[in-house]
Amino acid sequence: MSEGNNDNSPVVSRRTFLKVTALSIPTAAAAVVIARKLAPHLSESAADIPPILDSTDQEQKIELQIGKPEAINFQGVQWYPDGHTSFIKRDDGSIAVWFAGGPYGYMATARNLNSLGGEVRQVLNPGSRESFDRNYAAPGSVIPGRNNQLLMLYHGEYHPQTPNHFPFNSGIGLAISGDGGASWQKKGQILKGKNDQPATDRVYGAGQPCAIIKGDYVYMYYIDWNGQEPDALHLARSPIDADCAPNSWEKFNNGKFENTGMNGPSTPVILPSERAGYAALPGVSWNSYLNKFLAVIESKDGFYITTSTDGIDWAKSKKLLGLKTANNDPKTGETWNSYPTLLSSDKSSDRETGKDMILIYSEGLWNSGPHRMMKRPISMMPSKRNKN
Repeated sequence: MSEGNNDNSPVVSRRTFLKVTALSIPTAAAAVVIARKLAPHLSESAADIPPILDSTDQEQKIELQIGKPEAINFQGVQWYPDGHTSFIKRDDGSIAVWFAGGPYGYMATARNLNSLGGEVRQVLNPGSRESFDRNYAAPGSVIPGRNNQLLMLYHGEYHPQTPNHFPFNSGIGLAISGDGGASWQKKGQILKGKNDQPATDRVYGAGQPCAIIKGDYVYMYYIDWNGQEPDALHLARSPIDADCAPNSWEKFNNGKFENTGMNGPSTPVILPSERAGYAALPGVSWNSYLNKFLAVIESKDGFYITTSTDGIDWAKSKKLLGLKTANNDPKTGETWNSYPTLLSSDKSSDRETGKDMILIYSEGLWNSGPHRMMKRPISMMPSKRNKN
């Protein structure tokens, strides 16, 4: 569910969907140079290295070590993951995982994150003919609600030029489950983009939701496609007691939260780095090792990470992996990557991460078939490099 390919054939790629604008926001990014061994089949730049991050608790710089990639295969699913990957640890220690595969939402169960794969259950489908999600409906984030229910914030699409899947209008919807996430009841659209107009030559709307719980609120990060500024990540919040219901959301706008309607104004909280083109596909968690919020995002030339102490003011993002994305001019047959999420197997959900993480993302061959899920271990430790 992200995008970048200008080809209209739904067989080629689901990534017709960021459609980066010609605008750019210059933001300085510190560059660090060191050699590291790269997996040969990934389109990474040899000049890229894992970034150095600040730790609140330890008052020192933290370095990331990135391991080798490994494929995760699910039976009967294509184009996955196609957005944020969400999981919750159950009472017996097993996990339930929700992810997008093409235009649908799927649920998988496993002993832990290291044993993902095998059979899945399709749990979310596109909506009716007049609905905002008539052509696409898939997770999103899954968070706990009241009365032992689960809440899914999901990405929906309408393709006005069907059967072409680009351009499209995007919105964010709510679904509720009372059986642990095996089935879902849709509750309608909860958020629109601030410039919600018919899609003619580019995407318009809000999408790619990722949610955390902060204090008495659900914080939801999402991309706003508005055609007026670079595609960037915006923030909305809803009181926990509201169970994410429509009309309960306040958008962050010019330094404060305001409830100005579903398609009210907003300002971005995470901007693209210099020359990165766009910021999309947020994966946000509270990281116990950094004692900060940690976000992984996609930009034109790969995956980036950034940190925040309050979930609102974010540091300049730093490159995690230099990869060929769909918006970085891949040639037919070249490897391209997208849809990053950071997870930790010792945590109870995707809303938390720690010292040791797993990077979940997609890998495909451009114009040569569907993409599939990959995983890659990432560990944090005190840096031996000089402070920059």
